[in-house]
Amino acid sequence: MKNIKESYYKTNSMHTILMVILSPRIFIQVFFTVIIILRDFFYLQTRLVPRKKRPPFVNIDHEIDNNIPFAPEWVNIYISFIGLWVYTVTWMFFAFKRKSVPYIVKSLKEVKLIYLTAGSIYRKCQSTTTRPAPVEGDRTFALIHKMDPHLNCMPSLHVMIVTWAAYSLVPRITELASDYKNNSDIKEITDYIENRACLITESILYIKQHSINCIPAALYVMQNLFPGFEDQYEKTFINCLFITSHPPVKDREKLILFMEKLYDKFRNENTDLNFKQKIINFLNSYPKQYR
Repeated sequence: MKNIKESYYKTNSMHTILMVILSPRIFIQVFFTVIIILRDFFYLQTRLVPRKKRPPFVNIDHEIDNNIPFAPEWVNIYISFIGLWVYTVTWMFFAFKRKSVPYIVKSLKEVKLIYLTAGSIYRKCQSTTTRPAPVEGDRTFALIHKMDPHLNCMPSLHVMIVTWAAYSLVPRITELASDYKNNSDIKEITDYIENRACLITESILYIKQHSINCIPAALYVMQNLFPGFEDQYEKTFINCLFITSHPPVKDREKLILFMEKLYDKFRNENTDLNFKQKIINFLNSYPKQYR
């Protein structure tokens, strides 16, 4: 495991392809995970869905979103959320060899569960926000606006995936690296994952791909999917947001309080109601539109 820290930052898509080729167990899980992602996220947003089966959609903008300025320079952080978890599990495979495979298989099953759960909500009611026009000359923004119909906002899969990475992948890395002598290298990698999770969550608001409503909803879903994902983690994560980020937000404390209150509302109201139905009911409280 020489240069374990350096290898983490150099992991790329070619390594991911090689990992899938080398491990039949991982290949099977990747295959089914990709199918679920295509079916429960991308397909649901397209007009390929028969008209009679298209769910209504709602605009979930909130006035407090205006406290967060539009900052197009955050777009590259926004699109890095896939790389955060994909390259991390890829690095785990090459850094820890065979003993990493059960951890990676479990991780892929969890990603599949996250997309399945989000898709079950999107099928009942989709959601969108008001996006600024694409930034002139920015090809990344133009591609996002062209390829993303922007109809699956709540709960935010960005937030669900990056908080899962911080909550699930970090302890797995720590366990796999228990016999590795240089703990500071491992600590730097796990700190990077946790910090990146916060930055990616901020980016969804900075580039106006989501409303602030989407964050507590995503955290609430995660708390129900993963029993150890308790309230204390949710509140700690919410409080890591917008501390030193630039451009600064207006009334950060108000933003944090809003997210905490909405999370508590999901958590505490109608405790007998299924957690997914609570999100659907929240969405249905907005005026419906049809496509």
